Amino acid sequence: MKRNQSMDLLKLVSIFSVVIIHNPFSMHLGFIMDTIFRFSVPIFFMITGYFIAKSVNITRALNHQMIKLARYYLKYEAVYIFYEFIIAILKRDFSTFNDNLLMNIKYILIAPTIGVHLWYVINIIWVMMIVYIFNKLNKFNILFIASSILYLIGIILSNLAQQVFQQELPLYVTRNFLFYGLFYVMLGIYISKININKIKFNNNFILLISIGFCSAQVMEKHLWKLLLGSNFGEYFLTTIFASVGIFIFTLRTNVNNKYIKKITSYSMPIYFLHPLIIRILKLVFSHISKFSISAMTNTIVGNFVFILLVCMFSCLLYDSFKKMKLVTTQKLLNPIKEMGYK
Repeated sequence: MKRNQSMDLLKLVSIFSVVIIHNPFSMHLGFIMDTIFRFSVPIFFMITGYFIAKSVNITRALNHQMIKLARYYLKYEAVYIFYEFIIAILKRDFSTFNDNLLMNIKYILIAPTIGVHLWYVINIIWVMMIVYIFNKLNKFNILFIASSILYLIGIILSNLAQQVFQQELPLYVTRNFLFYGLFYVMLGIYISKININKIKFNNNFILLISIGFCSAQVMEKHLWKLLLGSNFGEYFLTTIFASVGIFIFTLRTNVNNKYIKKITSYSMPIYFLHPLIIRILKLVFSHISKFSISAMTNTIVGNFVFILLVCMFSCLLYDSFKKMKLVTTQKLLNPIKEMGYK
């Protein structure tokens, strides 16, 4: 299947949106920005479902993706654990590190506490396992209905928690593969089976409606808070329409540019490494007395500059990792080749 570069570009935009969420703006603007960009993670799930469904052999594609993602998960968990270990050495305090490590091991299969953003990776693996089973049973229709019901339960449960339990539920209870990810993967699979070119609305109208639903997420979040005192803000009913609209708009947009291909190749490195870069930059800036990182990120322009720096350094760090891996591999292989072994 020919690669649609517009989908790669959408992935990059979604990851940039995640970086914005993880580096929130101040006050009311932060509330709005954090909510508007909630389409980003659903888009990741939908892209996964879409391309799996478009595969010649779905079973093989699922196996390949699960193995690849498991490797990513273990590798980047190791990176973040190593970072926490270095910080513990510098602070000469291992008690916090030990506690965090034990907690991370406890929740490693659903919601890691070290490398928190990697929750998506482990949960998409769980989703793929479920999809694998239902694909074997040829029961995707049942799975789509079940995932829709579970998504609604997740929203209701999350927003009613304050009223029922007098406290917010931990995020991993409803922001997981069962109540969240599965539904959007199934949406991606469903969209892959329809002819989107038969949709009568033009692309500009679809984009306008999508932007409208992105904004509607803010109103929905405010309503949940007003009516039920809920602070839950991970996903909403309006997120469905915002995500689907953006997804269809992208599918109907043809992009073919060699520079875009190069830029979008850094999508996943930015996702995996941006929290690490944010922490390192803030740590460095905190030791520069003449520079206030909080003053910088309290302005719209300053915050966007900081976000761009985070993305840029994430790419540079990834390239450094690749070069280190290449050099290490060559050093290991060269002596073997010199001995005459291939």
